Amino acid sequence: AVVGKKIRVLAVVLVCSGGANTVTWKDGSTAKSGGMGFAANGGYSIECDWGLWEGTANTALNLNLSAATSVDGHITYVEV
Repeated sequence: AVVGKKIRVLAVVLVCSGGANTVTWKDGSTAKSGGMGFAANGGYSIECDWGLWEGTANTALNLNLSAATSVDGHITYVEV
């Protein structure tokens, strides 16, 4: 989180190494996505030039996991 700024997500790439993992993107504690279940080595890639979603000012972007398995990837974002 950055004081006075919002995080606007432009692109996401995720790969879940372990199986049976559900991931949920959150703006602080508020869900920005539904729970997405992945099998071993499952994942997704998505991008949007004007933004996939935008968080609330002064709030961290969180990725919640349902299992203690490796989730790798990257996000592209801007602070607005």
